[in-house]
Amino acid sequence: EARRGSKGTEATSATERATPEQTQEREQLQAVTETNGIEQQQQQQQQQQQLQLQNTNAVPVVVEMKKHHHSDSKAPSTVTVAQKDKSAKKKRNELLSQEHLTELTDSVNVQTLVNILSTAELPRNDIQILIDFLLNKQQDTLAKDPSEWNDPSDPLQKLKRQLQEKETALLEEQQAAAGLQAKLKELRQELNAEKVHTSAVLKSYVEELNNRKQEVQQLTQELHNIKDKTANEKHALSIQFQQLQAKYIQVSKEHAATQDHGATIAQLNNDLQLLQQELMAKSQLLNEKLQSEEDMIKKKTEYEILLHSNDELMRQRVQELAAYENELRQLRMQVSQKDELDKSYQQQNYAIEQLKAELQAKQNDAANAAAASNQADEMNRVEIRNLQN
Repeated sequence: EARRGSKGTEATSATERATPEQTQEREQLQAVTETNGIEQQQQQQQQQQQLQLQNTNAVPVVVEMKKHHHSDSKAPSTVTVAQKDKSAKKKRNELLSQEHLTELTDSVNVQTLVNILSTAELPRNDIQILIDFLLNKQQDTLAKDPSEWNDPSDPLQKLKRQLQEKETALLEEQQAAAGLQAKLKELRQELNAEKVHTSAVLKSYVEELNNRKQEVQQLTQELHNIKDKTANEKHALSIQFQQLQAKYIQVSKEHAATQDHGATIAQLNNDLQLLQQELMAKSQLLNEKLQSEEDMIKKKTEYEILLHSNDELMRQRVQELAAYENELRQLRMQVSQKDELDKSYQQQNYAIEQLKAELQAKQNDAANAAAASNQADEMNRVEIRNLQN
């Protein structure tokens, strides 16, 4: 009795320590147990009634056997027939009871078990046995599927949720850092390609500009030479024209003085016409050279305009290069920010490792507590079996 009282107090304290969900499950189990007890009582009553009916049927046979034991030689056969009928009825009743129990088992659910156990009158030991059985079944279910039942106030669950949130945030930061790194790599490749292209274009522009400058210098030198040559030729023709004119005046004076020199004057006139024609040819050549000089001046103006446009394009390229350098500086700043993100990522990894260690410690504590609880339950069951025996 002392042991039973201590086991009852321990069961009561365990029931008080249980969570509301476990308390509700235990109440349901008690109701189911009581329902099963009622069904068993009903089955026992039915079997007793059947046995009474069989006994009432067998009494006349026994009386007849006693009456005619010495007088009738067929009494043994009558007793044998009665015993056979009795065994056949018993087998048939057992089959009916088994079929009825199977139907009841198939139709039983939680609500019916609760209803049955709520009306059943069971001793405390039977209730404790049912509670231990259902607790063992619950532990087997949790061992098969740990997500079947979770306590919201369990610190292990809180740590698991925190760990999952940290891992999700870390994964998002890793994806963002990977996207930023890919974008940075792409921008670096584009910047390097643009630098190479800009350098090649700038080099080609510089070479073309130097070639055009050399061409302009050559054309300017040729133009100066043509101008000097034309000026010299014009000066020589002017001197020659003055000489011819002076000679013509002198010849005219001589002709006036000596009219008999007609042939000489005619010759001089022919020479004068020849000199005039030569002067006209020289003048036409001079005009052509002047026209070519104007063309050279126009070409020089065009080259100067082209040089100005090349200089403007070069300035634009220099500005673009400065913009690319500014973008490169920004990319370097982003790289430094990425390094800071990597540092924060390492810190978060350290925090996650700490959380994992704490979770592992909590799990070990929970496992030790569960093992101790299982050992205590096993000891309780052993004591209950000993008490029952």
